[in-house]
Amino acid sequence: MQKQMSVLSRTNQNEGSRRAWEGGQMKFHEWSKVRIRNGTKRLTSRRENQESDPDVLYVVGPMPWQFITHYLYRAEGAESPEELQRVINQIFRRVVKPDEMFYVHVLKSGLEV
Repeated sequence: MQKQMSVLSRTNQNEGSRRAWEGGQMKFHEWSKVRIRNGTKRLTSRRENQESDPDVLYVVGPMPWQFITHYLYRAEGAESPEELQRVINQIFRRVVKPDEMFYVHVLKSGLEV
């Protein structure tokens, strides 16, 4: 637990985040894992900047969810903006609003999940 907390505080010190990580790496929803494995998901949007994650090439943002759903849905692995909205609502267990801000993380190629 001590090691996990040191990684957590070092990685997200600017945001003051208390989000739990597994071994210093981002968690992915099963929907995302399938798309990462087949190469259709190249981006992941998160509420916090996780640029120190070893699987992240670089981070852009923050930007509104509406922009992500309209322009980046394919790189997020979805076939439509509506599909991406359904998935994010399932992950958050609520409706994610268009004006909510997210950081877009470009994932390294060959990511294993």
